[in-house]
Amino acid sequence: MTDTDFSSTTPTRQVLTPYISVHDGAAALDWYVASLDATETVRYIGDDGRLGHAEFILHGAKIMLSDAYPEIGVVAANISPGSSCTLHLEVPNCDTAHALAVSGGAESLQTPTDQPHGARSATIMDPYGHRWMFSQQVHFPNDDEIDAGYDKFDVVSKTYPDPTADPE
Repeated sequence: MTDTDFSSTTPTRQVLTPYISVHDGAAALDWYVASLDATETVRYIGDDGRLGHAEFILHGAKIMLSDAYPEIGVVAANISPGSSCTLHLEVPNCDTAHALAVSGGAESLQTPTDQPHGARSATIMDPYGHRWMFSQQVHFPNDDEIDAGYDKFDVVSKTYPDPTADPE
């Protein structure tokens, strides 16, 4: 198994599927396969040559994408600087994932760095305008240890009720 082989990733029920829009869908899909180690599962190409819909699996998660369709309000991510969201991806090796993406043409926004919350993380901007954060859990600090590691944040944990518990 390589550092980017996710066949052993524990499956979870995914209830939210990112659906991203790009300026060159076919090239973007090929880039995600080559530079993020994704697996393409479906591709629909319209009569006008645009990618109408595609899906790929990345580290066990399904992601959908299409070309921009501004006529129905679907715009590409790179129409303005920055990104309105970050796609957070848990990976078995943050350094390997970062290196693969950067070697494929992504811009490194943060090199792999150990964080007070116990993860090693890195951030890239892909060539299609999407911001990705790679995260590899390296240790499991408690809230006090995490809080001590941050100068500008206070950690406040909440306890949520167990949705599977029998109501009284």
